[in-house]
Amino acid sequence: NFDENLLTDEESKLLDYLVSKETKSTEEKEEILEVLKTFNDPYLRSVKKVISVDKAGKALNIVIDLALLATGEGGLANAGIKKLEKKYGVEKAKEIIEKKVVAKVVKKLSDWGLKGMLAHAGRFAGIIIDNIFDPGTAIAKFIDNHLDANKGNGYLDVNVPW
Repeated sequence: NFDENLLTDEESKLLDYLVSKETKSTEEKEEILEVLKTFNDPYLRSVKKVISVDKAGKALNIVIDLALLATGEGGLANAGIKKLEKKYGVEKAKEIIEKKVVAKVVKKLSDWGLKGMLAHAGRFAGIIIDNIFDPGTAIAKFIDNHLDANKGNGYLDVNVPW
């Protein structure tokens, strides 16, 4: 789970930059950080929660940006994806994204209580490549429209485990 207190100064600055890039207000920034923290409350039992597609998308964009930076191949979202495509071609870039980036996305979705997302890894990699300017929101919309318990309502229904 995500813990801001364990970040180095450099990681903290990067996180602040990524969250600021995705948000417009201090309140929204705090909400996105809470979504990234995965409802890290030791007193919660299995609780049904909802995350708006917008907030889930912003949080996933941050996860994707961090994962792209960790590949050592690229920069943030569209620049990182374009660099991978240029260097390796679309198919190899998709493979790298599926192995290194989608794994982080699936982990975050699993942390939110969305199980079975690994089965959609290939589809998520394609969504990231096809939506390089806002891949997180595209993934959140896909889940809401096709995989969620209440399809198309603008929210992801999650079950936060104990």
